[in-house]
Amino acid sequence: MSDKLRIYHLLADNPSWLQIIKEAFEAEKKYYKRYPKEQYPNMEWLGFEWHQVHGRPATLNKMVANRILDVSYSSHSATNYMVANPELVKEVIAMLESGAEEQFEEAEIPDDAFQSITGYDDIPLAQYSHPTLTTVRQPIYRIASDLCRTLVHITRGEQAGKKEILIEPKLIVRESSGARRVQ
Repeated sequence: MSDKLRIYHLLADNPSWLQIIKEAFEAEKKYYKRYPKEQYPNMEWLGFEWHQVHGRPATLNKMVANRILDVSYSSHSATNYMVANPELVKEVIAMLESGAEEQFEEAEIPDDAFQSITGYDDIPLAQYSHPTLTTVRQPIYRIASDLCRTLVHITRGEQAGKKEILIEPKLIVRESSGARRVQ
């Protein structure tokens, strides 16, 4: 999932987050109005604190965990936050406000998209998926049997036997590797 789509879903599903982001942009705008970059070139905005937006610290921390916000400064008495990807977030907000969500309609997956996928462990569902999944079958019962035999020897204080056991898996070729289904 692209960052743009991820941010879109997070902000569309969490209107309070969208409001916090808008207030964060407003706080930054106010800061630079008070301290113009031309007059104060060495004074960079350190971000906003929780009380400058309508968001509790727990909410802001969730937004950090979801990579919408970054922590720009933290001490025992204060934490400052900044929008993680401001240009992309502004673009997403514009899309949300203009109702341009059709850009994110589910794309149809091409028929040939799975022609080179291989799974492992040959779960039963692999033969029923569409296309059927090429997979590697592990001899689970032999692995379990060898493991139990080794554990029994160890618990009896005996020599464990072979230190290395080679087990040959089996490739199960199905449609996802480009093979045709045999009727």
